[in-house]
Amino acid sequence: ELINVLTKQKGNNIVRVFPDGAYDSKSIFQFLTNKEILPCIRIRKNPRVKETNQFVRNLSVITQRNDFSRWKDSVSYVKRWNVETAISTMKIV
Repeated sequence: ELINVLTKQKGNNIVRVFPDGAYDSKSIFQFLTNKEILPCIRIRKNPRVKETNQFVRNLSVITQRNDFSRWKDSVSYVKRWNVETAISTMKIV
């Protein structure tokens, strides 16, 4: 679903995306990296560094494992919660 939405975007310069942990997959990381979009995805619990060509995901795993707060600040992860709050507010109204 995320890939379909992003491939239909034209004229928009998407720099980063903030999906939830359900999008922690090899195909999503590869797609976003190929499109030069920073995947700000919170990694699932107990992640593994994989020896395949998943440099961006491995970097996310290592950074989140070592210092999650620093990772959150480095990718501005608080923006995800701002969007979540706005969406839930609209649903209530």
